[in-house]
Amino acid sequence: MPAPTVPLPPVFPDRTAPRPEYTALAAAWGAAFPDTVEGMNDLVDWLNGNLGDIDGDVLAAETAATNAGVSEAAAEAAAAEAASYADAAQVSAEIYDTIALGRAAVADGEYFKVIPDGDDMLDALTLFRRDSDSTQTEILTFLSAANLNDVADARIAAAIGVSVQAYDADLAAIAGLASAADKVPYFTGSGTAAVADLTSAGRALIDDADDAAQRVTLGLVIGTNVQAYNANLDEYAAVNPTAAGLALLDDATAGDQLVTLGLTATAAEINILDGATLSTAELNKLDGVTATTEELNYVDGVTSAIQTQLNAKLAHTGGELTDYRIKFVDRGNSGAGTVTLDWSAGNVQRVVRTGAFTLAFSNFPPSGTYCEIKIEAVNWGAGSWTSPTINWVQADGSYTTSFATYGVTLQASGTDAIYLETRDGGTTLIGRVGR
Repeated sequence: MPAPTVPLPPVFPDRTAPRPEYTALAAAWGAAFPDTVEGMNDLVDWLNGNLGDIDGDVLAAETAATNAGVSEAAAEAAAAEAASYADAAQVSAEIYDTIALGRAAVADGEYFKVIPDGDDMLDALTLFRRDSDSTQTEILTFLSAANLNDVADARIAAAIGVSVQAYDADLAAIAGLASAADKVPYFTGSGTAAVADLTSAGRALIDDADDAAQRVTLGLVIGTNVQAYNANLDEYAAVNPTAAGLALLDDATAGDQLVTLGLTATAAEINILDGATLSTAELNKLDGVTATTEELNYVDGVTSAIQTQLNAKLAHTGGELTDYRIKFVDRGNSGAGTVTLDWSAGNVQRVVRTGAFTLAFSNFPPSGTYCEIKIEAVNWGAGSWTSPTINWVQADGSYTTSFATYGVTLQASGTDAIYLETRDGGTTLIGRVGR
């Protein structure tokens, strides 16, 4: 008796209705097999009464079941083998230029591949299974190396800066450092880095929020541990004294400072200048003075302007001016230019004519003071010369401003004495030639 190929059905409420499961059993066991619940119950009653007669059938059924299990395993193996064949068929499928060519080349259920970018405008190599001579089913699309690269590049590009860190030369420089305790990285240039020591004391200082917190960390109190700001000290800090200045500052007394300055005068003598109303220009007149101590002492006790006192002495009735000296100045050759006679340089001045020249004057005393200048005119008669207006005194006492009509001929080779005088600062010059 063969084993049934379908499981026994559950008991249904409708015991008289035919059941598909029982119908299948009836087809497997024979046409007399019941196909209703009631019929199945009758069969069970019959089986219970005839168990002994069917032991052999049970054994045979068990043997058949065992064989069925073996057949099931074999079927599974066959299915796996068939699947592998199907995979092999897909992999080894031929490649065609178009879908129509591939479909025409294989049978129903067989596979074929079609190239990309052909007449069918496929994006990639595609696997098809033929369903009929006019239809096919797309199974899968193969990614080319370029497609794989594009996909990989797209995914990598989308991930850089989000899932992975983008390359950065500065980060690479830090990544190349060897980490250690109490070290901190820092940059030594563009794309280069190194590590420096960072102690716990340093970390305690740099994590402070502001300078006040840092002073607390350092234990510094302004005005106690450090000097509070002072404008005077700020100005003093800008002072850069010289060695000479420092040598003067470290002297204990004013006398020591005079010694440092190289002065032999006493403090009392220097204090004589204290309270003087001299101007800077007047004081600067002492610069370069070569007078001796004895000569300077001549002015000791002077209580008014020295010039005033000297003028008073010269105006004294009956006074005599002894050892009188007048300064002489030799102007040398005239050349063909202007020769200026500076009265303040000397009252007697010599000029040798070597070309046509113009005579000029300067620094006569102010109006109201009489002065005279003597000119030693050498070779002035050898050619022409000009001058400011001079009133030449003629023999009859009259004046002429033309030297040509003056009636005196200067020597072409020799020296003549010309005297000029003024009492209004040089505005009016009176002249004569001495013979």
